Amino acid sequence: MIVPMKKVTLIVLASEKQAALKDLARLGVLDIESSTVLHSDSDELESLRESRNLLHKGLFLLDKAPGNDKKTKEYTPDKARSLAMETCDLADRIHELQEEELRLRAASDRISPWGDFKPQDIPELREAGMNVRLFEIDVKKLRSLSPEIDYILVNKDKHVARIACVAAPEGPLADLHEFKLPEQSLSEIGTRIREVEKERARMQSSLWAMGKHKHAFKQALTELDKRIEFEEANVSMINDGELSHISGFCPEPAVPELKHAAGKHGWALLIEEPGEGDQVPTLVKNPRWIRIIKPVFDFLGTVPGYREYDISLWFLLFFSIFFGMLIGDAGYGMFFLLLTLVVRLVARKAPPEFFILMGVTGFVTVVWGGITGTWFGSEAIARSPLVSWMIIPAIYSFKQGNTSAILMQFCFIIGTVHLSIARLQNFFRRLPSLKAFAELGWLSIIIAMYFIVLFLILQQDFNPVIVILLGGGLLLVILFSEQQGRFIKGALIGLVKLPLNILSVISTFADVVSYVRLFAVGLSALEIAKAFNGMAQNVGFQGFAIAGAVLILFFGHVLNIVLGIMAVVVHGVRLNMLEYSGQLGMEWTGKPYKPFKE
Repeated sequence: MIVPMKKVTLIVLASEKQAALKDLARLGVLDIESSTVLHSDSDELESLRESRNLLHKGLFLLDKAPGNDKKTKEYTPDKARSLAMETCDLADRIHELQEEELRLRAASDRISPWGDFKPQDIPELREAGMNVRLFEIDVKKLRSLSPEIDYILVNKDKHVARIACVAAPEGPLADLHEFKLPEQSLSEIGTRIREVEKERARMQSSLWAMGKHKHAFKQALTELDKRIEFEEANVSMINDGELSHISGFCPEPAVPELKHAAGKHGWALLIEEPGEGDQVPTLVKNPRWIRIIKPVFDFLGTVPGYREYDISLWFLLFFSIFFGMLIGDAGYGMFFLLLTLVVRLVARKAPPEFFILMGVTGFVTVVWGGITGTWFGSEAIARSPLVSWMIIPAIYSFKQGNTSAILMQFCFIIGTVHLSIARLQNFFRRLPSLKAFAELGWLSIIIAMYFIVLFLILQQDFNPVIVILLGGGLLLVILFSEQQGRFIKGALIGLVKLPLNILSVISTFADVVSYVRLFAVGLSALEIAKAFNGMAQNVGFQGFAIAGAVLILFFGHVLNIVLGIMAVVVHGVRLNMLEYSGQLGMEWTGKPYKPFKE
């Protein structure tokens, strides 16, 4: 559930501001209101942030450098900052050398067709009375060059001829492009390139050697983050004469602890309900058996808004079902269970939630695969006495007939139940407002969409109850969706918005149909497994051929497992985060509760 929050304003004597912040950090229950953080009011804060950015840059530059995992307690944050600055200076110098080398090589490529000569000789010849000028001309135009121009052919290729005119007239000449003299000769440029390469290699070696300080950078970042957090709280504490105050949010269960600390330290507290405009942080707290879904939310990076729903319970329930149906193979489920057990034995200190979740989803996969008779896509295994007792004949994967229609209808039932739960949640939350009855209208529409799907997709007989459910649902939506105190006015507004609601009805139809992906993905996984099994069977399991058959089976089933995991991420998560959450009206705009603490 989402823990209720209280908005707290804490008032202390300005002279006790620093001590109060330290006590507040030790308490660790107040999430400081972000709107009160005045970052520009503190030079110290800006300096700390610059140091943190510098350390992050240093770590980024040393990402691939060999590191040192040994603790380096002797390095203070200031020392680490100095080392990070040295790292950045080395990287900047390497970048400068790279750019210089590029310029030199470009100059070398431009000069090399002319050969190695001293550029300063050309001006000296001009001073001696020989007006030597260097030109480039299109090879095709060389023969048509005016006979009055006396030249020496220096070099030519398929497209360009390079000539030296001994007594060329001043000014531009038709078809001739004067070659701009370089500052250095070709040999001088080559020498400088080699010098740059040596210096760059030396700088790169020095930069790589800084990798031994990576752990010091990480330690310093941890310390800086603490100092930055404290300084942010410091500048957030607004001075008003002899008093200072700060605002934030505290979980309701922690309010007594905060009150006790206030009485002990002589603080004044104003505790009130958060206002509509407050950006209240979200703290989700659930029983241990529900918390196993938290790794999925952490992976997605999603946090419900404070005034939204905690869908952890329903997400866990339906995600487990979706996982089992999308993977669809009991053999793969057994593999997941075994892999989870092995990894857990190796990583004993890791948080248990992820492993429990994998155990649950693996078990559901085994159950679903067992009742459909799917074990590594093999009918022979499914018919063995060891596992055949689990099969439900109506949905047996290798049964000929209408199995697909039954499974598709089962998927639509799951979707209808899933979406209906969302509307019932909205109904109970909105009571006693009249708007709650609009949710019953949407519930009726969802059920009507289920019967319409059966009629259109599964070709079942048209059920007259569709008209009652759809008409009654729309009537409830029109009458109650816009109620704000005056019934007739609200009903008229609902009638005006009917076209928009018709679009939402179509969207609801698409939501129900969307659950057929559970059947489609599971069926494709089965067909892939059967295809690779058939390929291995064709190769044979005798003699040297067994190696090829085993390789085909290994590659095929590993590929199928990977595709199944991708399907869970794409489809299993989508049905919860889009279709279900969309019916709830969730926007996932929350920010996590992060208390100011040591």
